Amino acid sequence: MTFEGIKELIDQVGRAARVESVFGESREIAGRTVIPVARVCYGGGGGGGEGKAEESKQQGCGGGGGLGVGVRPVGFLVVTEEAERWVPVLDVTKLAMAGAMVAGMALWTIKKIATRRRD
Repeated sequence: MTFEGIKELIDQVGRAARVESVFGESREIAGRTVIPVARVCYGGGGGGGEGKAEESKQQGCGGGGGLGVGVRPVGFLVVTEEAERWVPVLDVTKLAMAGAMVAGMALWTIKKIATRRRD
């Protein structure tokens, strides 16, 4: 792939990785403007090389690349004539992970206390 091809691919990803692509346009609802907000991340990498195999004296070359995009809702900005209000989206995955960590630490603490009492 040429440099121009890579640049075009990155431009296409940039155009596709927009809040509106996943969560929709801002909307007017009951006199309020609701604006979705998301975290959009993308990145990529690639490489290539060539060389000779010392045993067979054959020439070889290769290359590869990858690209990733992530879009996650963060919240909504609700705008009225009187005020603006931020409404966060509850991230259930983070909440579950935090709960699992607290439960793990609680079990570890209980085990430590129980083993100290036996001694």
